[in-house]
Amino acid sequence: MEDFSYQYLNKSLETGIANLNDDLDEKIKKDRVENNFLAEAVKKFEEISGSKIRLDFLDNYEPFRGAFFATKKDNHQQIALSNLGSGYEMIFALLYSFYLARQSGKQLIVLIDEPELHLHPRLQEKFVGFLLEFSKDAQILLASHSPLLVKQLSENSKVRVRVLECNGQKVLEVEKRVLPYISANETNFLAFNLATEEYHNELYEELKSTNGVSKDYKLFDNDFFVAVKGEPKNSPWKGNRNEVSIHTFIRNQIHHQKDNGKTDYGILKSSIEKMRSFF
Repeated sequence: MEDFSYQYLNKSLETGIANLNDDLDEKIKKDRVENNFLAEAVKKFEEISGSKIRLDFLDNYEPFRGAFFATKKDNHQQIALSNLGSGYEMIFALLYSFYLARQSGKQLIVLIDEPELHLHPRLQEKFVGFLLEFSKDAQILLASHSPLLVKQLSENSKVRVRVLECNGQKVLEVEKRVLPYISANETNFLAFNLATEEYHNELYEELKSTNGVSKDYKLFDNDFFVAVKGEPKNSPWKGNRNEVSIHTFIRNQIHHQKDNGKTDYGILKSSIEKMRSFF
């Protein structure tokens, strides 16, 4: 805000500094606010000191000192930007920095730690679009634990995604994606080493769609996982032992937990890793 006051002062010195409080006095003090005790205090101060003072709202030389960004309701109630939420503040700060840098002909390097903490998922999508546009004239570094944010950014081929190991000693390339589309579940697995039932489903259905789309699950399992990939037929199918591979059994566990129970995490992850190798 100091820069706004500085610009105002430079321009006003050419034509003379105006008393900005006159209009405010007319709108606020004279007709709407009266305080006889304050008026008596001001009058007595003048009698004692010989100096006449008044209640002013603005510094004529620094009118932007108390300025703030706000949104307004129909009744003219102002809600400061700082009260709209940290996400809105962050976005505006970036926008302001971007256009200020453009005005001065400078290039920015922006570092943001976990921006998703302050953003609604729908707002994240708009934020990603802005970052991609912003990155044409600035270098942007993000640290995130959000698979949604990583997924949205990964859809742009110019974005580089890296994984920082827990000990902070290694920065690794993200493993190759095997699905033909950008998946948040695959992002969870590759970036955060998190195996999910949803990712298992995606891998399984993608393999089935390319290697046995018209077959029922048991036939597909025997023809592809067992016959082609050499997976052992060591898991039950509808109560019968050793009828299908572990991959199809887990698929049935996920979809029919009442009959098959819940999948052990370690076995789920192992199945995911094995299916990834079949692409």
